[in-house]
Amino acid sequence: MKNKWKITIAAALLAATSATAFSNIGVKAGDVDMIKFDSSITATTPHNGNEISVVHSGMESVLKMTNMSPSELGKYYYYTPDMQEFNNKGLPSSQEEIRACYDNNDDFAPINNTLAWNCESDAESYTVNVALDKNFTKVVFSETVAETSVNLGNTLYSGTEYYWQVIANGEEKVYSEIFEFSTKAGTRTIDLDGVSNTRDVGGYQTPNGKTMQGLIYRTARLDDVTDEGRATAEKLGFKTDLDLRAVGEGQANPLGINFVNATPAPLYANGINTPEGKAAIKTVFQTFANKDNYPIVMHCSVGRDRTGTATALLNAVLGVDEQTIVNEYLLSVFAYISSWNKVSDALMVNIQGLMAYMNTFTGETLAEKAENLLLDAGVTAEEIQATRDIMLGNTQVYDNTVECDVAYENMHFVTVNAYGYARETWAVKDGVTFDMPFAIDEAYVWTVDGVAYDFSQPVTADFTLQVEKQESIQVLVSVNGAEVVIKAQAGDSVDFSQFAKDGYTYKIMDAEGNIISSLTAVKDCAVSVVYFKN
Repeated sequence: MKNKWKITIAAALLAATSATAFSNIGVKAGDVDMIKFDSSITATTPHNGNEISVVHSGMESVLKMTNMSPSELGKYYYYTPDMQEFNNKGLPSSQEEIRACYDNNDDFAPINNTLAWNCESDAESYTVNVALDKNFTKVVFSETVAETSVNLGNTLYSGTEYYWQVIANGEEKVYSEIFEFSTKAGTRTIDLDGVSNTRDVGGYQTPNGKTMQGLIYRTARLDDVTDEGRATAEKLGFKTDLDLRAVGEGQANPLGINFVNATPAPLYANGINTPEGKAAIKTVFQTFANKDNYPIVMHCSVGRDRTGTATALLNAVLGVDEQTIVNEYLLSVFAYISSWNKVSDALMVNIQGLMAYMNTFTGETLAEKAENLLLDAGVTAEEIQATRDIMLGNTQVYDNTVECDVAYENMHFVTVNAYGYARETWAVKDGVTFDMPFAIDEAYVWTVDGVAYDFSQPVTADFTLQVEKQESIQVLVSVNGAEVVIKAQAGDSVDFSQFAKDGYTYKIMDAEGNIISSLTAVKDCAVSVVYFKN
């Protein structure tokens, strides 16, 4: 007997409100052409279209800042409930007071990126697949667990749509329906144990699309990375350590990967217009231009000033707008490590000074001005273009997809909505015809985008099959001086057999006087019955 589990699917990402779908899960074992995912009620997605924030909760405050003065910026330093007392007092007077606000946890870390489900009957294990497409050809997370929940950790990118499915493993595999959710656009933050101020440089909008995520990460010093942090770095694929500190400043290359030290000068915003500063810029962008270096982890000591300068230059030349660049730079003030030496005046002055210097270069756009700044520093046009191609997705340098047991190559997804309460999803092999899922009342019709669906046609794309009520078509029939109305459904052949008469053959004449052998119901019309004696 085929195993059946009743699975309640729910998801919680950063404590966001989630909806629940109750599903009777089934699969046609051994059917290579079709796989069915069905539910007893309308299966809303876990979040019903809501955006799920997987970024630091203070980001909304940062994004609302526009040209704030240093004193106005100060109130955003302490935004959590434990820090509210400092909002109107300015900065605490001692480092001890500052550190007490943070309880040694980096507020950037993403939390509760968890998918959870409940089963009436336990399975041997559960496999959870999260993919970028409904066909699950681009799976970014796949894990088999004994429990009924799984934490996605640092997997998710910001501003991205995801599809996920639970597979209950027993005597036979039993598949849940395919659900979907989207993450909120904004900064993607990373939980790298032992390392503060860690986030993805990508994910921002430009005139040529969003900058790529998962390629360059910015952090504070890596000196205190833990074994858990090393495991995370390995999962994220860190290949190159781009160290912006001076030689001898801290531990070099604690991850033991490809190492680049952008010396001889620290990349502070007020020092880039020097021979030493330009040499450092050149090293940074030579590293960015080499596709073999990715993914890159870039850092200084606090990950705020020097790293912020390099990130601002990169985002500018990629086409990110100026206000977003400023906001991204200021986001470092929320990191625990930044609490050690917060200087509100200097932080705002630094980024404002950097942007002012960038705007002294010629160009109609900020990207053109940034390009001329880099050219002036000795970065070549070819290196700039190579960096753009990589960070805008024209050159693929890293694949974050993973292997998994379940994939649906050459399959299309047919979603069935019937009467507003039943929903099924079928994975159908390309070129295979899809049969009517079940019989419906004659007053209804199967449609796709409002048009009656032809079940004799092979499936070549994803589509949603709806059940819609159909108004009957009326055929007015004149016979022997009387009028009879025949009702038919659109697309049906009209039945005139009721007009048969012994000793006579009947013919149907349309409104134009043409004798027709049959009539398909398309619209209301009038015909006549003509008899011929045998």
